[in-house]
Amino acid sequence: MHEHRWTRLSRHPTSEGILGYLLCPCGAREIELVPLAPPVLLASRSAPTRR
Repeated sequence: MHEHRWTRLSRHPTSEGILGYLLCPCGAREIELVPLAPPVLLASRSAPTRR
């Protein structure tokens, strides 16, 4: 077994993330999925609580 030296053949944005097709000189192929990052809350407003 050897360490693969992947070359990216193509990349495609999908609803699940970025799909990539890779090829090694030995002929092995791989498909990778880089998931989209979850949404991040940048700011939040809340009313002060009354006691």
